[in-house]
Amino acid sequence: METALTTIETTNLTYYETVINRGLKTFAEVGNALMVIRDARLYRDGHKTFEGYCKERWGMSKPYATQVIGAAKVLENLKTVAIATMPQTESQARPLTKLPAADQPEAWARAVEHAEDEGRNVTANDVERAVVEILPPKQKEVIDPLYVERPEAKSESFCDDDSKTLFYLKRYWKKTSKTDRRVFREWINENNA
Repeated sequence: METALTTIETTNLTYYETVINRGLKTFAEVGNALMVIRDARLYRDGHKTFEGYCKERWGMSKPYATQVIGAAKVLENLKTVAIATMPQTESQARPLTKLPAADQPEAWARAVEHAEDEGRNVTANDVERAVVEILPPKQKEVIDPLYVERPEAKSESFCDDDSKTLFYLKRYWKKTSKTDRRVFREWINENNA
């Protein structure tokens, strides 16, 4: 095992774990705390890896911890620009991590505007749509192969790549509401009659 933590490092670890333990109150605080623990390797007294620390101490996977850290960084990027409404959840900020820091405020502003036009709160889907609008066409396909700029994609039928399409249908199905699922089933039944 590596060297023991110094008194200052132990104090820092206790402080940052308190931030996380406070009920994972805000994703920004948690993301920043996880980032410091990871970058300063404050987990090393009881865990060999950051992944092991996250799993054993917080019951969270390393990919999820990385998402929370990324979302916290996004929030810091947005704070550098005068923005009235900030992301309130990690899921709202997460799609913005796909963009360079300079493009994140524009995407967030588009998502907020879209939601306000419809008289509702911003959702992660609003942010994802705004991110896709800003990305260059090549990157859009990487994020969502259902978004393609070709004539056959504009029809109501699925694209030719069934395995990729099926993958994304299953992925997005998990995120849909019961109402959306019912409407989709009705659409399927109508079009297969």
